[in-house]
Amino acid sequence: MNDIINQLLNSTEPSIEFKIRVSILGEDIESDKIKKLQQKIKSSPRVKQLFSERDKDGKIPFHAYKKWSGAHWVLACLADISYPPGDETLIPLREQVFDWFSKEKCTSGRQMGVL
Repeated sequence: MNDIINQLLNSTEPSIEFKIRVSILGEDIESDKIKKLQQKIKSSPRVKQLFSERDKDGKIPFHAYKKWSGAHWVLACLADISYPPGDETLIPLREQVFDWFSKEKCTSGRQMGVL
């Protein structure tokens, strides 16, 4: 088991190391070491790829629920890989998802005769 943990700790993907350190080894999520690791996640190739479609306003020019590349999926992936909290550049993506939810709710309500 230690061999597997050591292999995962040496992964080139910082989110895997983060998950092992926090979830398996029980390291403190507030420690400087873990916070530095989260900054590595923030600048990782995976995150750069997730953000690659953002425009100058920080939005993704697709439907919010476009499978794997819409704002909803990007935010879900960021959560899954333990992207660090508090990044205000994510607000435009959040707003895209809220707008989509609002429109879907209104449309569904009208179709059902509720609105």
